[in-house]
Amino acid sequence: MVLGIGIDLVKIARFEHWHTFSDARLRKVFSQSEIDSYRSIKNSVQAQLFIGSRFALKEAFFKALSQSFAQCNITTPPFLLVCRAVSTARASWGGVEIYVAWNLLNVEISYSKNLVIMACVTHEHEFSIAKVLLQRAF
Repeated sequence: MVLGIGIDLVKIARFEHWHTFSDARLRKVFSQSEIDSYRSIKNSVQAQLFIGSRFALKEAFFKALSQSFAQCNITTPPFLLVCRAVSTARASWGGVEIYVAWNLLNVEISYSKNLVIMACVTHEHEFSIAKVLLQRAF
């Protein structure tokens, strides 16, 4: 059963100056692991693609989560709180996986039980797009 679908499109140039942000500022949106990966990318265009696509994933997840919570009569936490509870990582199959610290969102464990998070991201020239699907597995 599909609980929520989120999609987000970002313009990569928007993230051109984010390399000047302190880690403390980046931690408002990204996990330390994401920041470390971002900082390790030496090519500035690749770094912008990385951080832009991760931002789009978090925004898409927030939108899917908001839909899902509305169906369950749960108040959606603020965007930045959701960002801090979410971490992305490269999947073994080459895509991206999303990990959620549900306890940071004050969500009952029953909500996250059997929850499947499917995510994809792609970029073309100056844009990155992400899609997240939340569904209940039976």
